[in-house]
Amino acid sequence: MKDKIVELGINEGHFYIENRNKDRVFALTNAEENSYRKQVLMYLYKNKVLEGFRYIAYYGNASVTHDHYSFDRESGILNVYISALSENVQDNILIEDYLQDMFGVYKDFIKQYLAGYAYNNFEPRLPTLVLFGPRGTSKSTFSRLVANIFPSLQTP
Repeated sequence: MKDKIVELGINEGHFYIENRNKDRVFALTNAEENSYRKQVLMYLYKNKVLEGFRYIAYYGNASVTHDHYSFDRESGILNVYISALSENVQDNILIEDYLQDMFGVYKDFIKQYLAGYAYNNFEPRLPTLVLFGPRGTSKSTFSRLVANIFPSLQTP
């Protein structure tokens, strides 16, 4: 499929892959003349081909300053890096109080669990954390708060 053109990008923390036809590519690059259109296509074919593409690896990482992606030709992996939401240092006391109210003596365990999750580059390598309790005790709220750190990496 030599003529298939896809656009890769990140918009508001969400990685996307969209099919583009040649006319759209020419419009985006202001390629009005046939000679320039050939140059645009040759550039794409020579420099932007994802040969050996196998997998998309998503990384949510607090040290990433901006969303970006890169392609490792040797492994065939497209690496997508998503930056974390900026922290609000003023809310640390609020968070500490929330964790104390919700988890009591287990507050430090929850903090260590989340730190381990962050240490593993936000990949689910840790054991599953099971939250249990009666209805209305904020189990789902806590889960959503944690998942909202990297909204684009959530499972819908």
